[in-house]
This record gives sequence, C-alpha cells and structure tokens, in this order.
Amino acid sequence: VASNTKTVFIGHDYSLRVIGERINPTGKKKLSEAFLAGDVGLAVEEAIKQQKCGAEILDVNVGVPGVNEEELLPKVVSEIQNVVDIPLQIDSTNIKAVEKAIRILRGRPIINSVSAKEESLKEVLPIVKKYGACVVGLTVGDKGLPKDRHERIENAKKIIKKAEEYGIPKEDILIDCIVLTVSSEQEAAIETLEAIKLAKEELGVNTVVGLSNVSFGLPERRLINSTFLAMAASYGLTTAIINPCDEAMMDTLRASMVLLNKDKGSVNYLKIYGNRQKEEGKEKEQQKIQEEDLKSKFYIQILEGKKSGVEDIVKNILEEEVQPLSIVDNIIIPALKEVGDRYEKGIYFLPQLLSSAEVVQSAFRIIKEKLPKGSVSKGKIILATVEGDVHDIGKNIVKVLLENYGYDVIDLGKDVKGEVILEEVKRTGAPLVGLSALMTTTLFNMEKIIKLLKANTDVKIMVGGAVLTEEYAYKIGADYYGKTAQDAVKIADEFFLKNALLCKTCGI
Repeated sequence: VASNTKTVFIGHDYSLRVIGERINPTGKKKLSEAFLAGDVGLAVEEAIKQQKCGAEILDVNVGVPGVNEEELLPKVVSEIQNVVDIPLQIDSTNIKAVEKAIRILRGRPIINSVSAKEESLKEVLPIVKKYGACVVGLTVGDKGLPKDRHERIENAKKIIKKAEEYGIPKEDILIDCIVLTVSSEQEAAIETLEAIKLAKEELGVNTVVGLSNVSFGLPERRLINSTFLAMAASYGLTTAIINPCDEAMMDTLRASMVLLNKDKGSVNYLKIYGNRQKEEGKEKEQQKIQEEDLKSKFYIQILEGKKSGVEDIVKNILEEEVQPLSIVDNIIIPALKEVGDRYEKGIYFLPQLLSSAEVVQSAFRIIKEKLPKGSVSKGKIILATVEGDVHDIGKNIVKVLLENYGYDVIDLGKDVKGEVILEEVKRTGAPLVGLSALMTTTLFNMEKIIKLLKANTDVKIMVGGAVLTEEYAYKIGADYYGKTAQDAVKIADEFFLKNALLCKTCGI
C-alpha cells in the first residue's frame, strides 16, 4: 500500500504493520460531535498524533448516525493526506462514500472491508478492482459470525475465489479472522489465532485483526490486548488495527518483532529504545513547552499544519503582546522559514507546505484586526499567471506566503493578458510584479508581457514556474528569478528593503 510519498510493504517476511484505529467515532463523543458539525480538525490532530506514535497506516472511519458520509469521508481523507505521509485505510460500509474518497486519495489505499456475503462481494470487489486498491476480507458469511477457525477459513476461501474472478490477486487481500471478546467466549481467542495460522499456511494470505475487542468487559484491558498481540504475531499475523499511542501495545509489538526475527539486527528496537531516557526527557520537555508556552504551541501548529484551535491560541497570545506584528516577526516568519527549509530539503512536500500556510492565514486574520490602519502592508505586489496558462497552484502558494509575511498582494488570477497587468500596475502603483508560467508554450507570452511592462513602467518583475530556469528568466528580461515560493518572499524582502534605503538616502 502507499501514500503519494511512502510505500508500506505487508507480508510474512516483514514486521507486523500497525494500522492506527483512532479515527473512528465509535465510543468517542467529541469526535462524533465534530463529525456531525462537519469539523475535521480533531481527525487531523489524531492522524498527526498516531503517525508520531508509530502508525504505518491509518484507518479512517466517519460513521456517525446523521452524517453524510459521501460528503464527509472525502473531506476527512483530503485533509488527513495533507498532514501525514502514510497510507490510508478507507473504512466504511457506504461504498459510494468509499469510492468518492478513493477518487481524491493520493496513493494506493486499503478498503475496509468486503465480507463473504454475496451482496458485499458484488458491491465491493468491482471498486477494489477499478481503483487497484487492497482490501480487508472480513470472514463473516451469509450465516453470520463464524463459529470456529474452519468456518473463518471457508469464508476466506470464498472471498479469495471471488476476488480472483475479478482479477484481484490474493496478495491484495488482508483476511480479517475476527476477534471476539473472551469475557463471554473464552475459547474465541484461540479460534482466531488458529485461523490466522491456517490463513498463512493453507491460503498464503496476509491477515489483519482489530484486536481491542478481545478484552472488552475485563479489567486491565491493556494487559490482555498486548498479550494477545504478541500471540497473534507468533501465529503469523501481518497487520493489526490498534491504538499506536498505547505504549504497552507498541512495546510488546517491537519486542515481539525482535524475538520472531522480523526486526533484523534489532534495528528498529534499538532505534526506539537505544536512547529512550534521552527521548523521554525530550518528550516531557516538549509537552511542558506546549502546555506552558502558547507561542511555542502556535509555532508547532504552523510546523505541523494543524488548524484546529489556532485562532483561539492567537487571541490568547495577543492579550499578552503589546505589538501584534511581533507575532509575525518572532513566530510566524521563523516557523514558515523552517517549513520552507524542510520543503527544499525534501522532508516536507506540497501538501504540508499548503497546510502550514493555511494555519498562518487563519492566524493572520486575527492579527490584522489588532493592527493599526496603515501598518498591515509591507508593500504592494501584483501576481498573475501569464496569458494562455491555466495552472495557478504555484502562484497561489506564493500569494499565501507573501500575505503571511505582511505584503499586500493583488492577485489577477490565471490566463492574464499583458494589457490587464499593465493597467493594474498603473492603477495601483505597485512597484513589483510576479509572473508565473507552468507550460513551455506560454513562456513566449511571459516574454511579451515583460517587454510590455518594461516599455511602459518602471516596475520590477520577478518570475517563476516549473518550466523556467534562471538563465532563461534573465534572458527574457526579468529582474528576479525564484525557484520556490520561499524565494519569492526573499526577493520581496530584499526589494522593498532596498527601496526603503534608497528613499532614506534621497531624503524622501
């Protein structure tokens, strides 16, 4: 399975993979209320938290009575994949919602799930095939829950056979051997374990369980859960839907991988626990900072692209700050610089860059309210994607960043004629224009616009776009070339600083 930047291999030759279970409103009042209100902030926070804790895949379920899953599930998936880089498991019984979510999902997901019931097989498998997804095969048949290991395997065989008829290989199926609670059926655990073993040895398929149900109704549930996980791993389980932030569970899993010779050379175990004391100290310090220092918390939210609650944080900071712009200078700009650095180094990708920029946009709306009139803008800049080019995502990122750095941006949009840009320069007196082009066929138009502006104004021009090189930019008459959105900010800062110094020298 895969996101747009990360691939996770599942199989008996790999470590057991952790699927984070926490984005599921069942038994979670706050998350249920948030979903009913159309708020995805809590789900996004949970996604970030689970990845930090060690989740390698995230299960996404928005099933609350009264929620329109066909609208909400794609929305949640879209927001989550902007802040985490691990694959997703789409968890819903509403196949229309599943399909809509998969259409906007970047990567190869898991669909959770198809059962051995005829109706489910006919409804789900065509979607699995159409989008090349993996699928969880739930070993529930037309008779209901399976009584024992043998019925589980018979249902699994039915799913595999039907999938093969659709051209879906068994390697793309994760058989769910179903975990029942041992407090009411104590023999159920061993039946599940034996089914996992048979699925591996007889069917040669991957397996998955959502194992928290095993301990329902018992005290010290963590103890039962983590022990069952270790046993399931020894029987051949390849993936588990668990809470990755449950330390006892994760500790047991990592130790099990060493003992089962899945963590070769104990590399992962040593990475996590080799400097555990130091890491725990760092985590406690980080937690202390986040709890006690709102400014640090705001900084971290920008880095992580977490929009939830950011406006309240900024309002609280503003109550302590005499100068609102100090928030921009001391928190927002350094945070955006770090985001930009991570983007340039390939640590962050476009979705993270956009998410961080959106956090700052929300914050800046609050900050602007507190600024005296006339103190908001550091200078006027006109932006446009040149005539004939309808791609404007790069320009839009530049706009967000420039606005967040305090510039008054006049966005003329995409496919803009040179005459329109010239008219706007004359009308506004903006001293700097940014032109963008993504298509090689529109570079000629960019050159024409530059010549038009140079012939009729003293405006300076910065250019950027995927097809541009620095050499070509200067060849067509541009004053500045920016490879990244962060470069545009640097150019603007240098340009307006230079202008300010010239004005002082001239005595203006």
